[in-house]
Amino acid sequence: MYGGGAVAKSMADLMKYNPVARRFWEQHLENQPWFGIVKGLVISLAVLVDPSVKEEEKNDVCLVVALEIALPEDVTLPKEFEGLRVFWEVRGPVYLA
Repeated sequence: MYGGGAVAKSMADLMKYNPVARRFWEQHLENQPWFGIVKGLVISLAVLVDPSVKEEEKNDVCLVVALEIALPEDVTLPKEFEGLRVFWEVRGPVYLA
């Protein structure tokens, strides 16, 4: 399992990771010069982000950062944070109806 394998079996299990997501937001996203392209941070399961993950990793909890455009080339960000895998996805502009 990736990074210690934090496994979620219910929505309550996922919600336990809100403090981890908050720390990630504060340490790696907030107050960055490129913060304007960050459109959201989601706590999810690895299989929902990457259907090709190994069977034993499907229910691993992960963080997903949604970006409007790709990050600048000189920006490096973690692939793991406090035992959770971190995915970065370019989703394009987000419009609220």
